[in-house]
Amino acid sequence: ISEIYSDSIILDKTYPTGEVTYDQDIENPTNENVTATLTMTDNFADVDLLNKSHASLDEGKYKYVFNRNGRFEFIISDKAGNKTGIWAEVNNIDKDPPEATVTYSHPRDQWTKESITAELNLEDDNGYVILGDGENTHIFNVNGEFLFRFSDDLGNEGSIKAEVRNIDKTTPVGSII
Repeated sequence: ISEIYSDSIILDKTYPTGEVTYDQDIENPTNENVTATLTMTDNFADVDLLNKSHASLDEGKYKYVFNRNGRFEFIISDKAGNKTGIWAEVNNIDKDPPEATVTYSHPRDQWTKESITAELNLEDDNGYVILGDGENTHIFNVNGEFLFRFSDDLGNEGSIKAEVRNIDKTTPVGSII
C-alpha cells in the first residue's frame, strides 16, 4: 500500500511595506538631530532590514538618525525574497548660525579723523537675536576691534569681528626751517 503525500505551496509575490515616523515634527525647524523609525509589515512572514549597517535596532524597530538634512532608504525584504525600499526624508534641520556681515560708515582703506560706525547685518530663515548689548551698531572713536555676538531663534550662536585700523585723530606736528 502506498501513502499519498500532500503539501501546499504558498507563492508570495507581495512586497513588504513599511511606515516611517519621526521623533519630532519635521515641518518645524530644529537644530537637533531627527530620528526616523521604521515599522515593517508583511502579509505572511517576518520582514528584515537589509542595510542594517546604516540603521540601529531599538525595541524591535529600526531607526536612522539624521544629523543634517537628507534622505535615507530603508531596504527591506520578506522571507520570500520580495524587496522594497522605504524612504525617510528630513529637510528641517538648521545647525548653522545666521549669515553675518559688517559694513562700515567709512571705507576701511582710507584714513579719517572721524569716528567710524560698524553695522552688523544678519540673515537667517529662522530669525535672529543680537546677544550682548543687543545693538547692531558699534561706534569706533579710536582704532580697535569689537565682537558682535548673535544667535538664530533655534539657538545656533555665531560671532563676527568688526575691526577698524584707519582712524587718525592726531594733529600733525611740523616745524619750519
